[in-house]
Amino acid sequence: MEESAELKRRRHMAAKLRAGLLVVTFVGATLTAFLGDRGYLDVQRSQRELEALQAEVAAQRQRVRELDRRARRLQSEPEAVERIAREELNRVLPGETLFLLPKEAGPPRFAGGESRVP
Repeated sequence: MEESAELKRRRHMAAKLRAGLLVVTFVGATLTAFLGDRGYLDVQRSQRELEALQAEVAAQRQRVRELDRRARRLQSEPEAVERIAREELNRVLPGETLFLLPKEAGPPRFAGGESRVP
């Protein structure tokens, strides 16, 4: 009977060892699925990056459309070229005088950041 008790004890220990290995394997696989390379968290980060890049592409496409529209207008409207030369490049026609005025900065600010307007 003593041999039988030893056999039961060994079987019980083997079963505990198998269960322990199974738990360790499951925990390791779960951690790898969440934290590992191409795991859940990595996929979520990649998804956020993709959405940000898609938004940036959409903004750049809008800018290209605006620039195309502006280029067509410059090709078809000579007054548009003149307006841009005058407003953006401060160009004048011969005989004209250009007066550059400072941009308004708003009411003056005093100590404490308060503005005093009479």
